[in-house]
Amino acid sequence: MAIDVFGMIEHMAEYGTAPTDGCGLFGVGHEEAFERLKKTYLEQRFDRGGSAEKFVIGQYGSGKTHFLRQLMELGGEMGCVTAEVALNKDLDFTKSLNVYREVIREIRPPETDQKGIGALLVASVERVRA
Repeated sequence: MAIDVFGMIEHMAEYGTAPTDGCGLFGVGHEEAFERLKKTYLEQRFDRGGSAEKFVIGQYGSGKTHFLRQLMELGGEMGCVTAEVALNKDLDFTKSLNVYREVIREIRPPETDQKGIGALLVASVERVRA
C-alpha cells in the first residue's frame, strides 16, 4: 500500500486532522517513545497471549488522533487488525452493542485500506491461501 504524502498534507491542511495512514512520517522526535509503546503494549502483551485495546483521552487538539493512528500503524506493521472508534456524544458507548457495531464497521486488516468485516474475511482467506 503506497502512501500519498502530498495527499496527506492536503488532507491535513483542509481538515486539520491527522491522516489515516502515514502519521509515523510526521511523528518526528517520538521514535523512542513509540518503540517503547510497541515493546510494552504490543509485543509483550501478545507474548502473554493478550490483546491490546487502548482508549485515548485528552483535550481538543492535543494530538489524540495522531497518537492513536501512529500506534495503529505499528500494530498494522506487526500484522494486527485495528479499528478506530470515536467515542463521542453521537455514540452511546454505555451500550456495548453500539460500540461493537462501530468496531465491526471500522475494523481494518493489516496491509489494506479497506474496512469492515467483509474486508477482514477477504484478508483472512488470502492470508490462509498464502
